[in-house]
Amino acid sequence: MTRHRQKDGQYIDIAKMADNHLLNTIRMMRMVADKGFIARSGGGHDADEMWCEEDHLQDEEALDYMGFANYIKELSKRGLEEKDDDQT
Repeated sequence: MTRHRQKDGQYIDIAKMADNHLLNTIRMMRMVADKGFIARSGGGHDADEMWCEEDHLQDEEALDYMGFANYIKELSKRGLEEKDDDQT
């Protein structure tokens, strides 16, 4: 089961997210991907071995990094569709 980290740091199964929460998360992920962000990774066993890489991710690459497909899959399971920003 795929988990979603909420803004308070708690984790929830994507399948247990309320419809509005799922839709809002998908909308937020699209906005973040459009803008882009820096993804950092690194490691090492001690201070002498520490390393860090930074990659600027944007658009599809950013969506892949965030696990976007899992959210879209859940949206499809529920028979829901994304709303355009122009719709009320």
